[in-house]
Amino acid sequence: MKRECEPADRSALRILVVGMTNRAGGLESFLMNYCGQLAGTDICFDFLSRFPDCSYAERIAEIGGTIYSVTRRSMNPLKFYREISAFYKAHAAEYDVIWDN
Repeated sequence: MKRECEPADRSALRILVVGMTNRAGGLESFLMNYCGQLAGTDICFDFLSRFPDCSYAERIAEIGGTIYSVTRRSMNPLKFYREISAFYKAHAAEYDVIWDN
């Protein structure tokens, strides 16, 4: 069951998962299994990736999640720090939990 999670939806526990990559490896599979099991409950998962393409993008959309991306730190450290700072300044108040991998 898909549950749309809006930032203003305070009835749901909102979790930002940081660390998804563009490859469907063990960590990504674990995260999607875990988040998929909780889909349809009062928990909403959004994802922050350091890659322009995120693995499991279709599955994340199915469970009502949003994918955000920032430049990889190893590619451009200054741009990464600017983007990550701007992201948290704009979105940190929307989340109850930040899960960083």
